[in-house]
Amino acid sequence: MRILFLGDVVGSSGCSKLVENLPTQKKKREIDFVIVNGENADESGVGLTQKICEKFFFLMILFLNSKLKCKFNFKDDKLIFLLAINIIPIAIVFLTSMIMGVKIRTMWMTPFYLFFGVLLMYIFQSQINLNKLKSFTTVFLILFIFSPFAYAYISITETDKRTDYEGKKFAEEAQKIWDEKYDTEIIMVNGDEWVAGNLSYHLKSRPKWNGPVKCCSLSDGRNGIDIKVGK
Repeated sequence: MRILFLGDVVGSSGCSKLVENLPTQKKKREIDFVIVNGENADESGVGLTQKICEKFFFLMILFLNSKLKCKFNFKDDKLIFLLAINIIPIAIVFLTSMIMGVKIRTMWMTPFYLFFGVLLMYIFQSQINLNKLKSFTTVFLILFIFSPFAYAYISITETDKRTDYEGKKFAEEAQKIWDEKYDTEIIMVNGDEWVAGNLSYHLKSRPKWNGPVKCCSLSDGRNGIDIKVGK
């Protein structure tokens, strides 16, 4: 295997050279794998922007496409089905996020990730050498069996996990403090996303989280109080 490691790609000139020369060099030198250090690829020579990441991602797709030869037969019903169950749900989630301004949570997408492996296996099935998968299968089975026991051990021994967070209890305490001072509904919560988010979820009026600030506070639009809740 031939691996090409590129040091610091700096600024727009470095990006231009990379885009221009990498495909040619890859083919000429029969490169199998490329590692690029692009942390300073911004025009200023410091940092990395979304636009540059997209360029690097496009290069990666071109690299994979030329390395892994595959043909799409769009008359294949199985392929069409796999493409549909992978692409359509994700497109709907992104459109919903764009139209409604909803923040996409990773856990929402989890069911859709599961089918990508099936799609890739189906596309590249002719290039898969089952004999080389024996060691992978062995390691996978070991980890598959070990992981539930490791998770159970951590769940039992660790007491400060987020799953142990008493969000409902803290929300009840916050509601009690509010009710002692005001008779209006809480419509807004400020504070750390985790703490304030739990309050927003468990409080009776389901107030909106307004953003992260140092101090956690509740508000009805006119009145407000600062509160201290458990982390």
